[in-house]
Amino acid sequence: MRAAVLRQAVIRPEVFAFSTSLTRPAVLSHRSAEVALERANARVTDRYGGTFIGRSVGALLAPPHGNALRGAEAVVIIASDGRSRCTSCCWLWLARGPAGPTDRAGSAGMDQVWANRAASSEAAVKQRNLKRLWALPGTQLGVVAWPSDRKDRMFGTWHYWWQAHLLDCLIDAQLRDPQPERHTRINRQVRSHRLRNNLSWINSYYDDMAWLALALERAGRLAGVERPNALKKLFKQFLNAWVPEDGGGIPWRKQDQFFNAPANGPAGIFLARYGDRLRRAQQMSDWIDETIIDPETHLVFDGIKAGSLVRAQYTYCQGVVIGLDVELAARTEDPEHASRVHRLVAAVRDNMAPDGIIKGAGGGDGGLFNGILARYLALVVTTLPQNGAKDAEARDTARSLVLKSAQAAWDHRQTVDDLPLFGAFWERFAEMPTAGGKEAQFVAGAVNASEIPERDLSVQLSGWMLMEAAHAASGDDA
Repeated sequence: MRAAVLRQAVIRPEVFAFSTSLTRPAVLSHRSAEVALERANARVTDRYGGTFIGRSVGALLAPPHGNALRGAEAVVIIASDGRSRCTSCCWLWLARGPAGPTDRAGSAGMDQVWANRAASSEAAVKQRNLKRLWALPGTQLGVVAWPSDRKDRMFGTWHYWWQAHLLDCLIDAQLRDPQPERHTRINRQVRSHRLRNNLSWINSYYDDMAWLALALERAGRLAGVERPNALKKLFKQFLNAWVPEDGGGIPWRKQDQFFNAPANGPAGIFLARYGDRLRRAQQMSDWIDETIIDPETHLVFDGIKAGSLVRAQYTYCQGVVIGLDVELAARTEDPEHASRVHRLVAAVRDNMAPDGIIKGAGGGDGGLFNGILARYLALVVTTLPQNGAKDAEARDTARSLVLKSAQAAWDHRQTVDDLPLFGAFWERFAEMPTAGGKEAQFVAGAVNASEIPERDLSVQLSGWMLMEAAHAASGDDA
């Protein structure tokens, strides 16, 4: 019947049939046909003997059949679990060879692939982590671990800034696929954040508040969920925290003299987008460039405390500084900001992405670091003004880093109830978390990783964030 329908559409298919008990079709999801077939042969158990899926597909693609396929548009493999009438997966190879994640030809097709993967990532977090706050109707927050214990499910632990990134991911999803039901979830997430934070938007950490401000600004501008009073309160926090006389910048937290990129970067992006404060955002960018840039690698140091550099270099520090300068390049006529983007994107490529894959930082707070960098690399692709070859090079480098990282994360995921579970390190296979073992803990202003980092909501949000970034970076308009 399928062949008849295709013929009516003036397509002349040749149908091949074979049967296996391949239990994880995800092994086929690899840009290299050779690697995909090798994985399939290694994983499959054959019901009838001698018809391994990899060998069957290999024979199909090899001469003489392969020669006949060269004029075809694609090879489509539809798989069923054999127990129902529903197909469980569809595997597509372009006849000219598998379309790699960085191919621009056929970008509309890859755009849909990434949209589907982002939707699966959203569904995974929704199923495992989204719960009512204290069983109250009209509420929702993200449980910080899966599997979770009773304390987690009662939101005795909730992690303010993780929830801000959950809100940002929901907004990404709404941009990708607007749905009334998700609009409701965004509203509930915003409402519950304030409720769990003791009926306040404010806490003691300027970086936390900056992440929330970014998400709330996007919620109003892009998703129609507006909280103008919250934005005004957060806006004042950042304006009043600017203390150049003390060496800043704005500090990491109140009553502290540590001035760092994770506070100034996102606060600067927010000020560039809100309240007509471009000048202050530019001052923040200038402070970062003059104070905490490594002269050798051109990466961003963590910050400065009591006049001494804190020399740690984290992926998310690079991400927020890239994001700040992309916003300023798009909103001002100062070419210096684009130059800073060019330099930092190249530095990330050369120092923080072995084999083109953004490096991970484990679980806990570190679980969000690589996802944040991916978000702002995608912003380079979609937003950096294109005024010359260097802009194009930065855009293409950023796109490649996002898409290669996303393909690696997808290839190395686990699958639970047909939904993805991402690893903390995208180039390694994810480890399945269990209910036992040490959980993430808040220590000295930061959240340490669970014994198995994949248990942490932060790690799964980064995977989701990465899939949304890949969707944005692969689109026809990117």
